[in-house]
Amino acid sequence: MVSVAITPVTPFEDALGQSLRRLAIGHAQSAYNELPAPFGVRFPSGGSAAGFHMVFAGRCWLSTESGCQRWLSAGDLALLPHGSGHVIADRPESHVVPYTALKGAVRGGANALLCGTYKFGAVGKDPVLALLPEVVVVPAEQVRDSPGFVAVLNALRAEITAARPGHDAVVSSLVDASFIYIVRAWLANQDPVDAHWLTALRDPGLSRCLTSIHTNPKGPWTVAGLASVARMSRAAFARRFTQLVGASPLAYVAARRLDQAARLLRDSDQPLGAIASAVGYESEFALSRAFKRSRELAPGRYRAMHRGAEAHSPSAMMRRGGVSRSSS
Repeated sequence: MVSVAITPVTPFEDALGQSLRRLAIGHAQSAYNELPAPFGVRFPSGGSAAGFHMVFAGRCWLSTESGCQRWLSAGDLALLPHGSGHVIADRPESHVVPYTALKGAVRGGANALLCGTYKFGAVGKDPVLALLPEVVVVPAEQVRDSPGFVAVLNALRAEITAARPGHDAVVSSLVDASFIYIVRAWLANQDPVDAHWLTALRDPGLSRCLTSIHTNPKGPWTVAGLASVARMSRAAFARRFTQLVGASPLAYVAARRLDQAARLLRDSDQPLGAIASAVGYESEFALSRAFKRSRELAPGRYRAMHRGAEAHSPSAMMRRGGVSRSSS
């Protein structure tokens, strides 16, 4: 008999697995196109469906209705977990048409994209989705750091470019697997404390509470209000939340608001006052003070630093030079 050593599963990994299984992934729909420039396609809000885009060749400009904007290059993947309405185009000023205007598969263009939606079977909002920002981008560099992710994407590209028996089933399974890798890749970039919420997902009360916070971080949350959502006494809730999540309830709310502010500073051109209102602060000054205390940088300096880093990154310089990268 051959004995197989099994690596113990940590509480974190077990909780993540339970949450992902609860999402009941398996209803992905996708379409592969090779689009010539110029092009612009509008995808409406998907409600409970999450949108995704995988760039196999060329590049495209992603812009959401809320103002999040960025370039995607060959090898990059983008997930819109909350189904935000958005546009994919070859450049920001391109003419845009509804996605329904694409009649059949387009071939021969320099911009190869697999676009689609994940329709989850979970009822209501799940914390694993509520945690994620409006847009999750996994750059090609990070994909290449995961041999398993690379293998899935290589198999996916080979399958979508060749008609074989069982084609639809294979593509659907590989797209589903890609969702797991995208979530893993995003979590890998989070601070350990910020990911502790996963260990609380097995607690129904805390799960409801975390979902509410992530769904509406700007809400007028109090310990008593959150305890009511969790259906626990205030004292028991505060104690259990701090024990399992690693931060007090209101400290966790504040951290989520600042995370959202940081994303808006990086990914949008909204003025600081608008961002303050969007994340639940009474004034630009209040947000600036909290942001600087948390990140040791003023919001303006944080935005400038990240815009500068993006402008001088190897991928950005390749994009400006019009160089296409392979995803393999």
